[in-house]
Amino acid sequence: MNDKIMILLYLIVVVFLLIQIYDMYNVEHFSTTNIVKNDNINSLILSPYTSSNNTTKYFGTFIASSNNNILTNGTNFYETNSLDDNKWDKSTIVKIDKSIPNIIINNILYNEFKEMLVVGLYYKNNKPIYNIYKQTNLSSNTTKNELLYEGWKKIGSDTNIQSICFDLMTSKLLGVSSFDGQIYEKNVDTQSYNKEDWIGPINNDIPMSKIMYDKDNNMIGIGLFDNYIYTKEGVNWRTEYWDKKKINKTKVYDLMYDYDGCLIASSSNGILKQLKPELSSEFINIRDYTKNKNDIILSKYDILKSKIGYEYLDDIFDTGTPLGRHLKNIYDIKKLTKDMCYNKSLLRGKDVKDSTTDDLSFKNREINDLYKQIDKINQRLSE
Repeated sequence: MNDKIMILLYLIVVVFLLIQIYDMYNVEHFSTTNIVKNDNINSLILSPYTSSNNTTKYFGTFIASSNNNILTNGTNFYETNSLDDNKWDKSTIVKIDKSIPNIIINNILYNEFKEMLVVGLYYKNNKPIYNIYKQTNLSSNTTKNELLYEGWKKIGSDTNIQSICFDLMTSKLLGVSSFDGQIYEKNVDTQSYNKEDWIGPINNDIPMSKIMYDKDNNMIGIGLFDNYIYTKEGVNWRTEYWDKKKINKTKVYDLMYDYDGCLIASSSNGILKQLKPELSSEFINIRDYTKNKNDIILSKYDILKSKIGYEYLDDIFDTGTPLGRHLKNIYDIKKLTKDMCYNKSLLRGKDVKDSTTDDLSFKNREINDLYKQIDKINQRLSE
């Protein structure tokens, strides 16, 4: 009798272990080529479209890493409805450029018409080549859902532009150079996006790989050499420099805001999220983040505005109505007036901000970093 009980217990333990191994395998180490882990996502963006079931849709691009052996040619987009489930599903395979089989999507953007723009990277004779592509066929579905189909047009060849973003004040397209990491401006008098169509560099400063904006319309940059998060010292990025003191020393690939005002980042350690809606706040893995911890303070259009530097005012003001069109005109006049003031050196003063809290947070992070360095040194000495 005792032997039968022991055998039964052993069987229960074995079954339990097999279930745990199965779950771990399917959550942490996806075997299907249609799914990748969070730490393989490089660029990410929120879709401006509303899906039929009113769910949020995110798109990401795949970069091979040492933690994942899934083979890809770099042209696959992945999508998810939840950033914290560690599960990105491959959307329709996108043939960005049939003449170039191995393209890495280095940057994703939406233009003023909600058409997706991407910067594609490939190597020729060990030289990086950056092309810019525009999506010309979203879907035959009248709701313009998020599925990505073939239908891309190359609009810029060998541009030396590694990422793009709009100027929040002028709506002109900006590009970050792969050559010097500086910001260039697209010439509005040309229809192409080739190397000669970019004017700059504008305001030479610390080289960056990508740019966007924070909640207060200050430009944010990801350092080209250190992948740290920088911010301009003032709203007018053309005259202000990157702040060399207020630096969030979290290494990231890409950034985007969440609805609660905290930054979300793609990184080699997976998708990360800030604990607090402050630039100085530390990041943790989004899977460990407590849901509904912070209040919702941003809309979908706020998130897109900070990410791409463009405001979809037709959607915000409902320009299908006379009142909506009137409000949009007032907003445009106010925006133009602010831009003129920023470009008048006699009228433009230094931005005065109540940033005491964030200043203290940066100081605390510096102190904590020093303590970590001391701990590492002590560990080495004690070995």
